[in-house]
Amino acid sequence: LQEQLEQEIAELKRRCSELDKFSTTEDHIEFLQSFQFVCAPPVSGDLPRVTVSPQCSFEDVRKTLSALKDQIEDASKTKLIQISETVQDVDFLKAPEPRTRTQFLQYACQPTLDPNTAHDHLSLSEEHRVATRTTVNQYPHHPDRFNALHQVLCREALCGRSYWEVQWSGRGVDIAVSYRGISRKGRGNNSMFGHNDKSWSLFCSPSGYYFLHSNKRTAVSGPHSSTIGVYLDHRAGTLSFYSVSKDTMTLLHKVQTTFTEPLYPGFWILGSEMGVTEPTALGKKLFLIPQLVEDFIVLNHLPNGSDSNPEQL
Repeated sequence: LQEQLEQEIAELKRRCSELDKFSTTEDHIEFLQSFQFVCAPPVSGDLPRVTVSPQCSFEDVRKTLSALKDQIEDASKTKLIQISETVQDVDFLKAPEPRTRTQFLQYACQPTLDPNTAHDHLSLSEEHRVATRTTVNQYPHHPDRFNALHQVLCREALCGRSYWEVQWSGRGVDIAVSYRGISRKGRGNNSMFGHNDKSWSLFCSPSGYYFLHSNKRTAVSGPHSSTIGVYLDHRAGTLSFYSVSKDTMTLLHKVQTTFTEPLYPGFWILGSEMGVTEPTALGKKLFLIPQLVEDFIVLNHLPNGSDSNPEQL
């Protein structure tokens, strides 16, 4: 079959060459006489037939390919398990924890208080960065609001490395982080920061500090400061509270755990107390002017960090 096809191809090439010659001839009679022979189709015999036996089957080929496929899949699964087991034994290098305030500020974030979570007796500043204890109803009903405890959560969910600072004043405040699912109703442990497994809290008062989680209190010693720095490395499972004085950072308490959800900064404010100012002379009369010493927290405005990962929801 191949030899016959090659002969026909050679004959067609010869005729093509003759046609090229005729295209330049000036003898029209010779052209017409020769053209009819050149253009006649070549005579070719019947091509040999290829006969396929009906018993011929590709079943053996299919079986071989199927077996090969199974072998490749098994080898891939085995290799994947080996790789997974090897990766579990690898110790990943963790980024070193900051030591100076300048290093902490690399992870600074700017959390803002969520008015939909604030108790009725907490007054928030216009920019939602200051919370003050009051006795006046402030807000309409909202399902996210703490209805019995003087608590408030921030809007931002923290998932990476974050640092923020809080100024506080008064008889006592809780500086906390919490999962969003903490209860908002009633005064039970499931609603109070630090009294359940959904929140971690540092209580600050003029007499000292203590840490709370799952209703377990841990005594904390350290220098008194009205500014508390909070450093969270969500991925590493660390939460640290610092006493901040100018550029001095003193570790108060550090938590090592596993966080399973994003965390929200939160605060509880104990209450207000009355103080008395010095007498003030107005004309010939002296007045004792009562001054309200307010309990409040202020979220410090820090330079934006480069590695914090807050997600506002």
